[in-house]
Amino acid sequence: MPQIESTKAVGLVFLPGAMTGLVLAGVDAVDAVTVQLAIMYLILGSVATSVTVIGLGLTRRVFTSDHRLRSIERATH
Repeated sequence: MPQIESTKAVGLVFLPGAMTGLVLAGVDAVDAVTVQLAIMYLILGSVATSVTVIGLGLTRRVFTSDHRLRSIERATH
């Protein structure tokens, strides 16, 4: 959820770095906004993909094939 919240805040709370740099470099504002949107959506997509892969991996490790929790094996010293 924090990543979604920061994506919603782009342009409202802070000036995104790539957009500011491009505008200061003299690039058209629409192009700068397009680049900033692409960067933010790529970051959001990578976070969503990571969460999905980790979640599916943990689901297979934590639950049995009939959807029951596996017992936790404790490490002995």
